[in-house]
Amino acid sequence: MKALLLLLIATTFTLTSCHKTSPPLPPQNATPSVPPPGITVHTILTHSHDTTMTPSDTSTDFDIRDTVHGIIETRNALDGTSLIGRWYYLKTGQQIAQSSAVLAAGTNLSHFDLTNQNPWPLGQYKLLVLLDSVVRDSATFTVENKR
Repeated sequence: MKALLLLLIATTFTLTSCHKTSPPLPPQNATPSVPPPGITVHTILTHSHDTTMTPSDTSTDFDIRDTVHGIIETRNALDGTSLIGRWYYLKTGQQIAQSSAVLAAGTNLSHFDLTNQNPWPLGQYKLLVLLDSVVRDSATFTVENKR
């Protein structure tokens, strides 16, 4: 009984000592900060190294000897944002290449090219586009022997 009474007193003391205070209110003249608009990412694949987001040769089918050009448009980027493109061969899940760029504030157009001196293995591939290590977009394509 004495142990139960001591436990009850200890519990009451612990509960009364855990009283939390509210955080201070912001000053009356403080202006709320407006978060910047979200960064948007759009990725396309082409047969040529185009300097716009409206190339005439956008494709998801490539030959075993082609260079695959990835064009990545980012809008509302913050200065110094890291852009990474990771190229994968989906049959094995193997990463076969990586490209990177550091973005300037605003809109950016980045070019990531996938090249190989030997013919590409047939199958499905994917370009994952990451901003500051977070996947934000992707593009899947197929390699076939077209010649």
